[in-house]
Amino acid sequence: MANPHIFEIRRLVERSEELASAGDLDAARKALRDALRLDPDNVELLCALGRLDLERGDLTAARKGYERSLAIDSRHLQARYELAFLRIEERRFEEAEVLLAGLVQELPDSIEALSELGYLY
Repeated sequence: MANPHIFEIRRLVERSEELASAGDLDAARKALRDALRLDPDNVELLCALGRLDLERGDLTAARKGYERSLAIDSRHLQARYELAFLRIEERRFEEAEVLLAGLVQELPDSIEALSELGYLY
C-alpha cells in the first residue's frame, strides 16, 4: 500500500534539496528528518540523510543512517555503496573492501564500485 503522505514527503525532499543547494545543510537535514517521520523505514530517505550528514561532516550520523538503511534492506545497493564510501572516509579500509567487493561481484560493470575498490588497492 502506498504511503498516504507521499506528496508531503516529496515536497519535503524537494525542499531539502533546495536548502542543501543554497548551503543551508542544517535546514535541509531538518526537512529530511520531517520526511522520515512520515515514512521512518524509507531506505531512500535514510540514504539521502546519510549523504547530507556526510556532506555536513557528521560521520557518526551518516553511519547511523546507512546502518539503519541496511537493517531495513540489507541488499540495498546504494546504501551499501555509500556505507563503503563512508568506511573509506573513516579509514576503515578492510570493511570498505568487503562492501565494495560484494558490489563488484553483483554488478561487475559498476564503474563507481570498481573505481572505489581500485582506490583501496
